[in-house]
Amino acid sequence: MAELSAMDEAPPRKSSRTAVSATILAVLPVLYVLSAGPVGCVLEQSVWCRRRPRLKNAVYSVYSPLRPLFEHEYLGPPFRRYLEWWDELAKEPRMVPDPFVPAAQGTADPFGQLPSTSADQDPK
Repeated sequence: MAELSAMDEAPPRKSSRTAVSATILAVLPVLYVLSAGPVGCVLEQSVWCRRRPRLKNAVYSVYSPLRPLFEHEYLGPPFRRYLEWWDELAKEPRMVPDPFVPAAQGTADPFGQLPSTSADQDPK
């Protein structure tokens, strides 16, 4: 009887590894396809990335296998809408300035607060 309990423990351990491997193999391609939108958004928004065309070309070559997805009869339109949605997000004004661009003198606070004046300061 003790031999059966030892044998019962081995298959679930092996099957759990198989389940984890199958899940990873199923999720990775989905994450690859869905990451095209955020990566494109970052490439369009970041001044640092725009100044480095070789980096941009390298990233586009990583996502070039997705090009046939645009031409697919059923998957093409939703994928294009998904990328257009991220493109619209990239066009919206940013609340936080780009850290790689020096701030101009006399610009307003990006959060809409008024610059402090001498009247706001404590009198001596």
